[in-house]
Amino acid sequence: MRRTIAILAVCGIVLSSVTCSPLTSPLDLIGTYALRTVNGGSMPYTLSQQGSTTVLVLDDTFTLTSSGAYSELGHEQVTSGGVVSVSVLIDAGTFTRKNTDVMLNSTLFGARPASVKGGRLTIVQNGLTLVYQM
Repeated sequence: MRRTIAILAVCGIVLSSVTCSPLTSPLDLIGTYALRTVNGGSMPYTLSQQGSTTVLVLDDTFTLTSSGAYSELGHEQVTSGGVVSVSVLIDAGTFTRKNTDVMLNSTLFGARPASVKGGRLTIVQNGLTLVYQM
């Protein structure tokens, strides 16, 4: 009986070493992150303004799943000469994680490095710092 328990204990140790560690597991990242700030400015954020044309970021969300997949949905408003149009951004891909570093592998944009800490997802790209909150 003791031998059976010892064998089961060794098998448990071996199996647990093959799974994700807390440093690489996506499980504590699961959820929806909503864009709160761009470069420290609240939403909606004025992305650009030239003459009578203004581009606003209205919103953006990332949903991360336990399988390591993500989806993104956002909206951008362009006002030009008094005419307002809203564009929808839809993206999806996979993500990996090591410690607080996250790599979003987008089907549209390629690899996008990010970081996550305390329920905040931060992406720095094209001179913009995007902070999302769970």
